[in-house]
Amino acid sequence: MLDSSSMSSLRRGMSLLEIVVALTLFGGMAVTLTSVWVAHAKSLEHSLNRLVATDFATSVMNECMAEGYHVTERNERLWMERASYEPGRTSDTFQREPFDVAVAVYETAPPSNVPTPRRVRVVVQFDESGRRGQVELESYVNWEG
Repeated sequence: MLDSSSMSSLRRGMSLLEIVVALTLFGGMAVTLTSVWVAHAKSLEHSLNRLVATDFATSVMNECMAEGYHVTERNERLWMERASYEPGRTSDTFQREPFDVAVAVYETAPPSNVPTPRRVRVVVQFDESGRRGQVELESYVNWEG
């Protein structure tokens, strides 16, 4: 059975110290969850840019393989358009992001009577939060006849 002194402390409610501790814990958890969410959003953007760069590099490498031994060096700029939603707007806005593609062709051995395989290197560079990200693919093409 509870005596009258313990009953009065139950009816009294929470002290100011308990409220401050609870608010501090809640605030700390809110800041931690927000920072995790921001890091996750940045990570998604980085992975999207890397995925698009890999897709561009694969596409250009496939074109080079289709050209075969006659592949030539080239530089070009490809663009990705991304829709972005802004609260309060009735339509999406689009951002264009550049991806710089460079194709380099190297002879793999000293020239002889029969052409030697060529090494083809495709490099795609893109902006990754103020620094340059890069995806590289390499393959070989042989003389076809």
